[in-house]
Amino acid sequence: MKELVDIVSVYLALALGAAAFWWGLFRNYPLEDCLVRALAAMAAVYAAGLLARLVMALFLAFGGRKNGGGKASTEGAARDRAEGEEVREA
Repeated sequence: MKELVDIVSVYLALALGAAAFWWGLFRNYPLEDCLVRALAAMAAVYAAGLLARLVMALFLAFGGRKNGGGKASTEGAARDRAEGEEVREA
């Protein structure tokens, strides 16, 4: 998921930078201003993507799944059971 956020933020930054550049040219801004605006837009979108990745990492580190993963706990119980015991499903 982190890689997906990185990919989306990079492509979105490139697209927004290109759009800001062409919009500046369309509005007859000087070329230097167009480049600065495009770089600023790209940096802002990329920083927002990094912030989204940080928030996702913090959520997964501190507030992940509350139930502890039901499937993993049943697999652990199956390993702890003695070999001769039979499993009965309800």
